[in-house]
Amino acid sequence: GKIGAPAVPALIEVVRDPDRSVFRYAASALRQIGPDAKDAVPHLIVALKNEDSGLRCAAARALRGIGPAAKDAVTPLIDRLCKLTPAGGKPK
Repeated sequence: GKIGAPAVPALIEVVRDPDRSVFRYAASALRQIGPDAKDAVPHLIVALKNEDSGLRCAAARALRGIGPAAKDAVTPLIDRLCKLTPAGGKPK
């Protein structure tokens, strides 16, 4: 079945789980829910700061799926990308 907005509060709790695979499944579900998952944006922004690149990628994909409702994530996402790639263009 299709999940939707009613699942978002539970998925937000799951996104806080330290298990990476659990986070990835929750982030994927939030991505699929789309704009109705906007309440998860602050929690996904926190995940952008994680050292695990797979976790950061899952968070970024979820934010993309949420779309314009995730606009608050643009600055933290750019900041994180700039920290990973210095001005010379080679990743740190």
